[in-house]
This record gives sequence, structure tokens and C-alpha cells, in this order.
Amino acid sequence: MIQEIPYKYDPAYKDKKPELTDYLLHYEYNKVMLLKEKEGYVIPTFQDLLSEEDCREKAYYLFSIGERGYYLVDDLKVPEFGSYRLEGMQIFRELEPGYQAFAGITGSQKRFFSKILLLRTSITSIALRQNMIHT
Repeated sequence: MIQEIPYKYDPAYKDKKPELTDYLLHYEYNKVMLLKEKEGYVIPTFQDLLSEEDCREKAYYLFSIGERGYYLVDDLKVPEFGSYRLEGMQIFRELEPGYQAFAGITGSQKRFFSKILLLRTSITSIALRQNMIHT
């Protein structure tokens, strides 16, 4: 099963900047940015994207698997040239190794729920300012 991974999954937040060997997760709508290689696709590292853009300052820590961190980067333009592709989320059904598929799916869910929480917080804040909610 996809959640049976050979490394320790640590969902605890860590306030740390990404290293070049850490993984970068970028989603647009229902697609994920992956790097096309001979045998298939891989989740890119910050090192992979360094020639295009150093986006470590825009990265938000999500979790770690083993010793490697996974970071979300929302504000990123997918490189037009090279081997970067936006692929539908169904790609994770076939992505190998399995722990990378797990990371991609988990990252998309964390991104989705963080946006819901942000929206909920914004709506509550607006309602409180307009005195619509009595505390």
C-alpha cells in the first residue's frame, strides 16, 4: 500500500530552510510539477531547479520522510524549457518509489487543507471586523 514506506514519516512542523537536496512540491490546480527522466518522473529537488530559480526563500516546510524534507512552493513559474511537466494527480498511482507517491499525495492534501484554514480564518476575521459575530 502507498502508506507503507521504508523511511520514517515525520509530519511535525520544523522551522528550517530547505537544503538543496530537499524536495520541492509545486501544485497548480489539480496538477503537480514533476521532473521527467528516462524511466519516468521524479519529484524535483531544490538543486534540480537551481539553474532556473533559487526558490528556497519561498518554500514552506510540510514534512519529512527519512532525512529529507518536503517543501511547498506555491509562487513558482514552471520552467518552459527542460524536463519539467505539470502532471495530473493520478500520476501518483504509478510513481516509483512508493514513498515519493505518498509524499506527493500527502503534500497536495496538506496544501488543500491549509488553504481551507486560511479561507476560514479570513472569513472569521472579516465577520468580526464587521461585528457580525458576537464574542
